[in-house]
Amino acid sequence: MRNLKLLFVLFLGVGLTFASCKKDEDKKDDGGNPTPTAKTCYVVKETSSDNSYREMIYNSDHLITEYKNYKTDGSLGENNKLTYTNGKVSLVKSYQGSDYKAKIEFKYSADKIDTAYIYMDTLGMMKKVGFYKYLYNDNKITTISTYFEIFGQSFVISKTEFTFSGDNVTKTVEYETDSTLSLQLTSTTIFEFDDKVNPYRNIGVNDLMGDPAFMSKNNIAKMTVKDNAGNVTDKKSYNLTYEYNSDNYFTKYVKTNFDNSKSTTYTLEYDCK
Repeated sequence: MRNLKLLFVLFLGVGLTFASCKKDEDKKDDGGNPTPTAKTCYVVKETSSDNSYREMIYNSDHLITEYKNYKTDGSLGENNKLTYTNGKVSLVKSYQGSDYKAKIEFKYSADKIDTAYIYMDTLGMMKKVGFYKYLYNDNKITTISTYFEIFGQSFVISKTEFTFSGDNVTKTVEYETDSTLSLQLTSTTIFEFDDKVNPYRNIGVNDLMGDPAFMSKNNIAKMTVKDNAGNVTDKKSYNLTYEYNSDNYFTKYVKTNFDNSKSTTYTLEYDCK
C-alpha cells in the first residue's frame, strides 16, 4: 500500500524543479524611458551532479505537457504526460520507459482540486486502486489524505497536514496507517526560507503535488525532518543554497543533508521567450 502513497514520486522525480517566471514589465531606466517588454523564461532541463537529468516540454500556452526523467546512462526512466481541461491539469499518465504504468485523474470544486483518482496497470488494464482527498482553508491546502480501495471499500492509509506562515509552508506532518488501521505520526518537517521569490510557485501544479517547494512564495533554504519521537533525522534533513543570474532566476542549487553524507548539485537551463 505504500506504493499508492509513493505514486506521486513518478511525477515529482528527485529534486524536481520546473517553472515559468515573469519579470516586471514596463520598468523605466534612469532616463525615464520604458525598457522593452521583459522575457518569460521556462525551465526546460535540470541536470543533477550524478549526470541524471529531467526534461520539460510545454505546449503553445506554455503549460507543461511532458516531464521526462533520464538515468545516469542517458536512458529514459519515469516520464509523465499531462492533459489540461480549461487550463487546469485533469490527467497525468505515468510511464516507465515506454510502458504505461499508472494515471491520476483530477476532479475540481470551485477551481480547487477536490479528489485525485489513482489508477495502476493490472494485467494490462488500468484499475482504480485509490484516491487522494484535498482539504483547504482560505485557498491554502491544509490536508492531503491517501485512500486505498478494495472490494468497494475505502481505507485511509496516510495523511499529510500543512501549516503556513504567510505564503510559505513552514511545517508538514506525516501520518501513516499501522496494523490496526489507525493513523500514527511518522514524521514532522520544518521548513525555513530565503527572501528570494520562488520562480516555480503558482504555475498551475503546486496544489497538484502538495509539495512545499511549489506551494511557497520563497525558496526553501533548510528542511529539518524529525521522527515520531521528535528526534532530528540528519540523513533526511537538508540545507539548500542557490546561485542566481542577473534576472534573479536561480540557475543552480546545492542540496546537502545535515550529516554531510550526501550533497547533490542541480543545474537549470531556461528557454526565454
